[in-house]
Amino acid sequence: MLKTSLAASIAAAALLSAQPAFAQSPDEMTWTRAGDTRRIDFPITAKGERVLAVDTHTHTVFSDGVVWPAVRVWEAEQDHLAAYAVTDHLDYQRYKADVRTGDDHNRAYEIAAEEAKRIGAKVLPIRGTEITRNAPWGHFNALFLKDANALPVDATMNLDPRPALRAAREQGAFVIWNHPWALPGLDAVADPMPAAQRGLVADHLVDAVEIANSSQYSAVAFDMALKHDLAVVGASDVHGPIDVDWQIPEGQHRTATLVIARDGSGAAIQEAMAHSRTAALYRQTLYGRRRELDEIVGGALRVVGRKRIESFLTKDVVELELRNDAFMPFQLRFAADSPLTSPRVVTIPASGKLVILFANVTDMEAFAPKVEVLNAFVDPRTNLILSLR
Repeated sequence: MLKTSLAASIAAAALLSAQPAFAQSPDEMTWTRAGDTRRIDFPITAKGERVLAVDTHTHTVFSDGVVWPAVRVWEAEQDHLAAYAVTDHLDYQRYKADVRTGDDHNRAYEIAAEEAKRIGAKVLPIRGTEITRNAPWGHFNALFLKDANALPVDATMNLDPRPALRAAREQGAFVIWNHPWALPGLDAVADPMPAAQRGLVADHLVDAVEIANSSQYSAVAFDMALKHDLAVVGASDVHGPIDVDWQIPEGQHRTATLVIARDGSGAAIQEAMAHSRTAALYRQTLYGRRRELDEIVGGALRVVGRKRIESFLTKDVVELELRNDAFMPFQLRFAADSPLTSPRVVTIPASGKLVILFANVTDMEAFAPKVEVLNAFVDPRTNLILSLR
């Protein structure tokens, strides 16, 4: 009995030490954390647009999550998200007997919005729901709803989801096909999208594919999004406290979607997502189309200084000082222009600088070495290539 109590005390202490600490109280939302790796920050793009971190998939006790909606606000604020979607299951409520709100599928969002207003949170809750179907259909998140109660519910979770998806569409919803790899028989063939989902895409009822979910990434899902011209999305799909997510204890951030938008308003985020101005962020790696990754990574990496260096060993030596203004490091592999003083593969730390020498550079001002960004993918097999300017 003593050993059991001692073990329990140690485990409890370890759990408490792993949790974020309030500097004063939850109401003031002042968090203290050593090495804030969870904050997702990117500089504005060359076009003056913002790169916003959005979690498109979360759950509370109003479906099968285990936390109250207000806790999701605190967590999203702690992680400095621009927005997060409240997407409790429309068709499945594990705790319905305990959380007695009848069939009000808006209540979780309303509690979150009220809490965000009460504490003056910067994060924006988004009203959504998860339309839940068994195989062959899968799960679909509908975001930016006006009234989740207007969507038909299927308690069997076996019916064609089209009526619910069309009802969401009538409200202008943005629809995401969630974790497609959960379906059986999804293989990396020429077109791995199953017939059921292909029909939904043909009916214009799906806008995006979730290619990364919590601690899982799917190259097949990424391939499907690109081939069917759908937006690329990443999300936490969090059910328990976010700090229990497999990645957080490892010093990682939550899986999220980066949205390139004119500002942080709900209307701007929705507009950007509708135009596929997105990329998935998973374990300090980016996945998206070349256009979006060019803007995100190209806005973060820049040459901040260049000068000639006198050398007796070789001529025309130029020193470049590279800066990374993103929250995450970038791993670069130089192409034809190999560095003189560094290996071909280098890492520019988060919010850091790196000085590199290059030889045989006759035109210093025009010199812009090409690099492969090894933790940025424009398709499952191809890294982003940038010219550093």
